[in-house]
Amino acid sequence: MASAAAEFRFRGWTPRQPGQLFTAAVFGASGSVGRRLVAHLVRVPACRRIVLLNRRHVADLPPDARIEQHQVDMDALHDATLAALASGSGTPSPSAADADADAGATVAFVLAGIGAPSSASKDELFRVDVLLPSEFGRACRAAGASHALLLTSVGADANAAWSPITRSGAGGGWYFHCKGQVEQNFLKMGFDSVSAVRPSTLVGSPNTPSWVPFVQSAIDWALPARFNRIDVDNLAAAFVSQSQRALDRQLTRDTLNVLEGKELFDSI
Repeated sequence: MASAAAEFRFRGWTPRQPGQLFTAAVFGASGSVGRRLVAHLVRVPACRRIVLLNRRHVADLPPDARIEQHQVDMDALHDATLAALASGSGTPSPSAADADADAGATVAFVLAGIGAPSSASKDELFRVDVLLPSEFGRACRAAGASHALLLTSVGADANAAWSPITRSGAGGGWYFHCKGQVEQNFLKMGFDSVSAVRPSTLVGSPNTPSWVPFVQSAIDWALPARFNRIDVDNLAAAFVSQSQRALDRQLTRDTLNVLEGKELFDSI
């Protein structure tokens, strides 16, 4: 297992050119991981479009003509996603434009979720972490998307249940249920591959109390790798690496491709 220091630090990840051009459809680019995902995607020449769907405008993104921002009403997410993917208003990268006129595959990246689940009601957490991502996924699949990558959580389990003690808090049964349920929903949509990226503690997220990574840095060595902390920049890089494996058809179709623990850290 990599040392805690190596896991924490961004390790100079370099994008590898996948075997085909692709469009990235991103739901949840306003969060800490989503912003860094966009920053990594613009470094991939084969990524010809980066289509962002969010409730609000995301400021301070990289200045890249391939980025398309769409502010959408969450009650009309399905139709808005279809329209955004059909619009084609982005500018392909020079290498992509020279390579082929084919639009290539579409990869759906799902990073949306309630940042502070403990303050959410049971129904609100289910809507934001399960229903809306699933609606986005179905629209992407209807638009021809081939692969989906989800940000869920270590411990995700569709069979986990609500507890009046932990309620909707992170690490509780209902939280794990929602993360597991959205994974199962995507598996039924017919994608060529579905990947669940399951981190534990996120370093660099405004929703992680500052004392948590500090304490965990002292005990990571004693924990299984799946419970080790990870920096949000490294996590975003892992998403892009996994998408490249999906495009190169290195992932399975009928089962969930889980990226957690040692496999997650090794993918960066």
